[in-house]
Amino acid sequence: MVLGPHRVVILAWSNYPKRVGLGGCLKCHPSPIQYLGYSIEEACSAIPVKPLSERADQVWILMKEIYYIYNTDYFAWNRSYFSLAFQEIGTKFVGGWAMNQHYNWDPIKQGEMVSIEDREHGVINNGILTQSGFKHQVGNSRMMIGVGSPWWSPSPYDALCQGVPFLNPIKSYDHSDPWNKTKWYYSQHPSLAPYDPPYVYNVHHQDYAGFVNAVKAASTTEIGRFIPEHMTETAVQDRLVLLMETDWKTQAEALLAERLKEGGDAYVFDI
Repeated sequence: MVLGPHRVVILAWSNYPKRVGLGGCLKCHPSPIQYLGYSIEEACSAIPVKPLSERADQVWILMKEIYYIYNTDYFAWNRSYFSLAFQEIGTKFVGGWAMNQHYNWDPIKQGEMVSIEDREHGVINNGILTQSGFKHQVGNSRMMIGVGSPWWSPSPYDALCQGVPFLNPIKSYDHSDPWNKTKWYYSQHPSLAPYDPPYVYNVHHQDYAGFVNAVKAASTTEIGRFIPEHMTETAVQDRLVLLMETDWKTQAEALLAERLKEGGDAYVFDI
């Protein structure tokens, strides 16, 4: 048995929103926790949204290190997609990434990572930007392109906040049932995967046609500012009320009794 309110609450804490599949039930998952999260609403509302017609004909590649497109475990596309897509549809692929040869990489053993920048074919690297410079570039883009990692980056929220849709790579999924979202085993942004166009364009690993079609659609479809429901101030307040006002000790005692009845082990410690 766990004694003390803090330890009891830990039993029901979760890092993930309910929409991702984990709830606050003390017994519905092997290590369930209660998602609290944070709100982007106040900071988001302070950022102006640029009309689609006034933006550059560009999309923003989400990566701060060249390593992300050399990480074969997670990179969702082929490095040629960006220049090929530019030649096909005329939209530039712009980003700001560092060429750090030692970021999770050994250039002596693995060879030097070569930049994909190809200005002649519409692939442009602005280098490392300030936060304000980054937001300006994203807000002037027609889409943010995920490349597979970093996982669960907050940047797609910044993009949606400025009316810029996100292309979410689906790296691992059931190939016999590719559009069944419950069988998407790895996506770059799991909490955005439940959404659909025109806000989030989920595209499967190495699907070049899907990649290009998503860029085309996003480039001509205005969405305005979008804040996912679970990232609003009201949603955070509701979850905080649930956390603070739920009788977790009683729930923990009931769960303990149930597990003991089923023959499980228990131990007691003081905190």
